[in-house]
Amino acid sequence: MISLNKKNKQIYYNQTDLLSSSFNNIDFSVATATLNQATDNANYSYIKFTGSGTMTFPSAIVCDILVVGGGGSGGARQGGGGGAGAMIYLTNQTLNAGTYTITVGAGGGSSSSGVGNNGSDTSIQYLSVNLYLAKGGGGGGIDGTAGKAGGSSGGNGGDGSSVYTNSPALTTNIPSGTYGNIGGNGTSGAAATYWTGGGGGGAGGVGGNAIASSNATGGNGGAGSSCSITGTSTTYAGGGGGGGNYQTGTAGTGGSGGGGTGGIGTVTATSGTANFGGGGGGSGFVGDSNGANGAGGSGVVIVRFLNNNNSFTGNAMMFGNSGIGANPTAIPTKKINYGSGGDGNGNGGLGANGAVMVQIQN
Repeated sequence: MISLNKKNKQIYYNQTDLLSSSFNNIDFSVATATLNQATDNANYSYIKFTGSGTMTFPSAIVCDILVVGGGGSGGARQGGGGGAGAMIYLTNQTLNAGTYTITVGAGGGSSSSGVGNNGSDTSIQYLSVNLYLAKGGGGGGIDGTAGKAGGSSGGNGGDGSSVYTNSPALTTNIPSGTYGNIGGNGTSGAAATYWTGGGGGGAGGVGGNAIASSNATGGNGGAGSSCSITGTSTTYAGGGGGGGNYQTGTAGTGGSGGGGTGGIGTVTATSGTANFGGGGGGSGFVGDSNGANGAGGSGVVIVRFLNNNNSFTGNAMMFGNSGIGANPTAIPTKKINYGSGGDGNGNGGLGANGAVMVQIQN
């Protein structure tokens, strides 16, 4: 199998250096990106960014793109679940030649008090202009406050007197539009055991409303949305579950696609899953004490393309058969254009200024 040494930008066959060339096609920062073969079609590959970086194309490329913002954290005390980051999936997009800056949004941070924090935006930028941008999810509300607006908005906190108006899912994404849903309502009631938070919104559904009773149940996080850009159906951007009240209450579950489950009493809520953009769970309370909220999950960028874009040029080193020289063997390439062979004196020579087309596989 041919493998790509991304650090040194060389191609290896069975870890023997058979071919060395400058990596003149798709280039990307290796610390935060991986190159993978699509599971549904070996003719496609995809680059997955789990952190910020860059990618460079020498010519225009047609690709599919997934951009997910960072999820919001839950509220800390009868808290609403955090909203998921916006999830944008587009097909047959043309990216021009040049270098693109990838920013993967972080999830909203966890804390032991206050309204949840919004997740950060995820974007693809070209020539200092955002071409694609997915807003971060909204933080969950707490007692006395609504959840925050975001890619999907956070769930409202529980309270003793009222139910708050839901904050919206933002439309300031690029392309403009709504790529998420609103959070659910918390509960109200005369007794503290009634107070629980609503679920955060998800890419595929609104956050659930908390259920009022003497042992109230937090709202479930909104469902995420599935995408098969890697060749395997995967669900992203689920909302966080709402926090429960005393130990006798029930926390809301996290939405499918990385949403965190809410907490009960003083137990810390579950965080959203990293690189899925899920919202964190809201925390519960006991008297004057409460647990910490769950942090939001970071976002992700995935770019899928045909393998025929993977071309490498340079002075290719071709080893021929012993005593023949001009017949390279055992190099599993799609196409080889090579120059004159060696001298035929036992070892093949160097192909002159070759060009090699390679299908990359991991």
